[in-house]
Amino acid sequence: LKLHERPPIPLSNLCPIEKYYAAADKVLEQFKAHLANMELDEAYIIGRRFALFSTVSLPKHDYYKTPRAELNSLRLRNQKDAAWVTRGLERIVEVMDKQEIEKRKVEAELLKKQKKEEEKKRLEWEKSMRQRQ
Repeated sequence: LKLHERPPIPLSNLCPIEKYYAAADKVLEQFKAHLANMELDEAYIIGRRFALFSTVSLPKHDYYKTPRAELNSLRLRNQKDAAWVTRGLERIVEVMDKQEIEKRKVEAELLKKQKKEEEKKRLEWEKSMRQRQ
């Protein structure tokens, strides 16, 4: 976990695991919506919550490894979704890194241009001061 992250959500074994899978599905849909809208910061946050919930919290529920077919099916689907989200998070990080590099290049060019303008104005001012003498 990162410094600013909350620990994984503790689950109650008194609550049916199906409800937790349903909650995970809702979070997954939020992740997909943010991703579709290219809201990468939000997608990253939601995707990370989903991945942590699916890989850390859910496996601690007593019924996580039950042999019941319907729960086994939910677990396998959630594991597949968690793997998909994790790959998506990796891609999001790559895109965000590229965006940050591009942003820094643009800022550096702008700063360089500003310094040239300032130097040009300073030289013009010095020239005008010499002509007054």
